[in-house]
Amino acid sequence: MSDVMDGSAGGTDKVINLGKGDASRQISFQLAQDFYSEITGKSEEIEEDYRDPVVITRHDIEQLNHYVHQTLEQYQVASCSYNISVKYIKDSSERYSSIERFSIHAERKGKAVENVTLVYRVLILLPKIDRPQEYKISIVLRSREAEVESMREDLILLKYGFPILFFERSTTVSFRIEFIDISVARAIMGSLDRWKDGLEKSVLIDF
Repeated sequence: MSDVMDGSAGGTDKVINLGKGDASRQISFQLAQDFYSEITGKSEEIEEDYRDPVVITRHDIEQLNHYVHQTLEQYQVASCSYNISVKYIKDSSERYSSIERFSIHAERKGKAVENVTLVYRVLILLPKIDRPQEYKISIVLRSREAEVESMREDLILLKYGFPILFFERSTTVSFRIEFIDISVARAIMGSLDRWKDGLEKSVLIDF
């Protein structure tokens, strides 16, 4: 059996002991994660959901994109592609291949936005790793008000009226990262959290 030292408490300098006695060999936690991914073909995942009532503007989404790219600057990025999907009420939607196209066209629709989804696919080449690793960053921003409006016709038919508490507790911001190296994922998630913490908070009115 292998004795594994958890790398969650530190950085990539943690080690894993393979084997026992004279046959044992130490490798870095970073290499161990890469070996695991290469052998199994699997990646790991972390996610965070927030239910804070927030106000998100086009400028906030532009800043979010800036935060992601700024965080990636500390790594050797082999490739990075992303898209932004906007879902309006009444089931219409559009997809943009860049933040510039999103900024130009999204606000001109004059429709209430139900949710905005940003998906980044990144290949990162880390030190001591001889091949790029794939990371997928998924961000979903939801509007409670637009969800209510989109479902209004169906909710009118409910026997007990309008379930406002359901929407007050629904998720407004979701972050999900599929990763190979946990230290990279944590750096990205930390940047996303800082962006979220800077959002303007809205006030819920008790009826």
